[in-house]
Amino acid sequence: MPMIDRSFIGRVLHGEQNVTCRAPVRAGDTVTFRTRISGIHDKKNRARNG
Repeated sequence: MPMIDRSFIGRVLHGEQNVTCRAPVRAGDTVTFRTRISGIHDKKNRARNG
């Protein structure tokens, strides 16, 4: 069974996210994502409402 093209990652990630594949992903596999917050930062010069 052919492996899935890894270009799909660009469609599911946002700015500061990354993905680590621990094994080859093949068509028909179930992929599970786990989220971990590694840091929280205030944005400077951000427009404020109110």
